[in-house]
Amino acid sequence: MTDQLYEALAESLDAIEAGADVETCLARYPHLAHELRPLLVTAAQARAAAVTDAPPDVMRRARARVLDAAAEMRERAAAPPIARLRWPARLTRLVFTVLAVLTFMVTGGAGLVSAASGALPGDRLYPVKRGWACACCLPSTRPPARRWKKPWKTNASTK
Repeated sequence: MTDQLYEALAESLDAIEAGADVETCLARYPHLAHELRPLLVTAAQARAAAVTDAPPDVMRRARARVLDAAAEMRERAAAPPIARLRWPARLTRLVFTVLAVLTFMVTGGAGLVSAASGALPGDRLYPVKRGWACACCLPSTRPPARRWKKPWKTNASTK
């Protein structure tokens, strides 16, 4: 389509919208009539087939659906973001958060203990080194060591 055809089509559609018939519009552009005719006939048929007014019950149902959808959207927007998630999604999010925190604590703690391993008394990391040494002793499963009686301190030797 050429620019001239586009302009003729636009002006003809405006004229048909204003109430002119197809033949009047084609008379304005006789050199483009063979190209404009099918377009204008189709436009006129579409305008005639268009429903200008919907029945009141259809309008009422459509309005109710739109208002229901708007209320639902308003409720979703008012709810906090975590409440919008379903239960399994919230549980998954919680599990991954806990795993991330534990991973951070373990790697951070290991790095801190590694840095404190060379600390000497008076250094800032020395309490970390001592705390780790005490913590390593706690889970010991060995029974406490027995005290052996010294042979020279027996009751028989004192008599």
